[in-house]
Amino acid sequence: MPPGMIADLLAAQKDWLNARIADGTVEVGYAIVGGGGTGVVNVDSHEEMHELLVSSPGFAIANYEVRPLADLDTTMDASIAALRQAASMMPGPPG
Repeated sequence: MPPGMIADLLAAQKDWLNARIADGTVEVGYAIVGGGGTGVVNVDSHEEMHELLVSSPGFAIANYEVRPLADLDTTMDASIAALRQAASMMPGPPG
């Protein structure tokens, strides 16, 4: 892709991201040194996430890794409970 086209695409992507930050869809966005970026996005479903990604000007040339986030205390409590239950089913002293 010619450098001028890439510059235009990046400018469109920057404007798109700033609009998503302004409307609250993107909670926070960061550039990664050397290229790329990461952020926290607020959506209600996988389908909404897909729609957001494909509406991005850079969609056709981007690689995405989507990793859902969850409440820290809720997920830690569920993990602790599951491990304690697993430990209770094992023979021998607890631990």
